[in-house]
Amino acid sequence: MRLIDSILSSSHLSRATSLQITGTTVPNPLLDPYTANTYTTYVKEGLKGSGPVYSLIAIRANAFAEARFTWRDIDTKENIGRQGLEALYMPWPNGTTSNLLKKIEIDVSLAGNVYIRKLPGRVEVLRPDKIQIVSGMREDKSIDLLGYVYWPDGVNQGHRIALLPDEVAHHIDMPDPHHPSRGMSWLTPVAREVDADTYMTRHKSTFFTNAATPALKLKTEKTLNREQKKELMGQFEDRHQGFQNAYKTVLLDGGADLTVLGSDFRAMQFDKIQAAGETRLAAAAGVPPVVVGFLQGIQAATYSNYAQAMRRYGDLTMRTRWRDVAGDLQSIVDVPDNAELWYDDTDIAFLQQDALDEAEINAKKADTLASLIHGGFTPESAVDAVASGRFGNLEHTGLVSVQLQALRSPGEMPPEYPADLTVNERRALDGLGPIEGGDAIYMPATNIPAIEVA
Repeated sequence: MRLIDSILSSSHLSRATSLQITGTTVPNPLLDPYTANTYTTYVKEGLKGSGPVYSLIAIRANAFAEARFTWRDIDTKENIGRQGLEALYMPWPNGTTSNLLKKIEIDVSLAGNVYIRKLPGRVEVLRPDKIQIVSGMREDKSIDLLGYVYWPDGVNQGHRIALLPDEVAHHIDMPDPHHPSRGMSWLTPVAREVDADTYMTRHKSTFFTNAATPALKLKTEKTLNREQKKELMGQFEDRHQGFQNAYKTVLLDGGADLTVLGSDFRAMQFDKIQAAGETRLAAAAGVPPVVVGFLQGIQAATYSNYAQAMRRYGDLTMRTRWRDVAGDLQSIVDVPDNAELWYDDTDIAFLQQDALDEAEINAKKADTLASLIHGGFTPESAVDAVASGRFGNLEHTGLVSVQLQALRSPGEMPPEYPADLTVNERRALDGLGPIEGGDAIYMPATNIPAIEVA
C-alpha cells in the first residue's frame, strides 16, 4: 500500500515566522509544500513501476505534446500569429514546444501541479516537490497568493529562491479540495487500483516462479518431526519448484498424498480482474481503454468504436487541457492587446475527424446563406443569422425571385413598366446597359402565342 501511505502522509498548511520575497519581509506567511515522498513514490511505484500507469501517462503526454501555441483574437476567435512566443517554442537550449508540453503532462499526472518559471528568453519547469506556495491570510480569513519558494536541493535543504506570482505559471489539472492553492494528481483516487495491479503482477510472477502451479499440500502417513519435515520440503522443492522443473512427474511413496491448494488463473478469472482494474485507471486518466490498448477496450474494439473513442479523448480530455495550460501560461508571456494565448490544433492527426466535421458544417452554413440571399434577405442580416443562429433578426429587401412572380404572356410588359418605354429605358429598368440605336419604343412581340393559365 505504498501509494496509499504516501497520500495519507501529505502535510497541510504550515506557518512560518517570516519570509523574504524579493526584499520584502512577509510576516506569518502560510506555506503549502507538496510533500516529496508523495511525488517520488508516484514516480517510482507509478510511472516506473506500473505498466498500466506508464502507458496512460505516455498516451497523455504524446497527445498533449502535439499542440502548438498561437495568439487568438478575442473578438473574431481567429489565430493571429505567434510573434513573441519564442520562449514557448524554444523553452531551453535545444528544447521544443513538444518537450515542454511533455514535461508539463508528466508533472501534472504525478503531482497534480506544474510550475513553469519565467527566465530571460526562456522558461524552466521546476520540480513540483521542491516548491512551496506562499500565501497570506487577510483579516476576513481569505487567503491571497504571495509567491513561491523554490528549493533546488529539496524543501528546507540548502538555499531557497523566492519568486513572485508573475514569475511562475502554476498549472493544475484537477483542484485539490483539501488544498485550494494546488492541484491533485489523477492517480490519487485510484492509488488502490495501482497497488492492486502491482500485487497481481507479483502474484503472476510468483506463480511462474513456482513451476506455474498453485500451492501444494504434501501429506504423509508417518508423523514427522520438525527436522524431517524441513528435509522433506527441501527435497521436494529442489526437484519440483521453479519453471525449470515444470511438468516433471511427482513420485510419492509411503502413503504420501499431494493436494492442490488455491485456484489457478482460469478459476480465479485473473485476466478479467486485472482488466477491470486497468479500465478504472483509464477512466481516472481520461483515456478510453481502446486508445491505450487495454484488454476490455480491445475486446470491444471496432474501427467505428476507435474513432469515437479518439474523438471523445480529444474533445473532453485534450482540448480542455490545452485551453487550461494556455490560460495559465499567459502570466509569464507578454499578451498583445485584444488577444489571448491559445493552442493551434491544425496539424494534430487524431483531430482530423473534427476538422472534417467542421468543413461539413461550414458547407451547410454556406448553402443556408446562399438560400437566404437568393430569397431576398440582405447579405448582412443573412450572415449574422447564420453566424449567431438568431434568424429572427433577418431583414428582407422586398425583392423576391422570379419563381414567386405572377405568370404573364411572353413579351408582355410587367404591370409596373409603362407601355411607351424605349429599348434603352427598358434595359435600364432591367439593370442592363444601353445599346446603340436602342432609342426606339419597346414593342412586345405579338407573334408569340400567349400562355393560357388554368
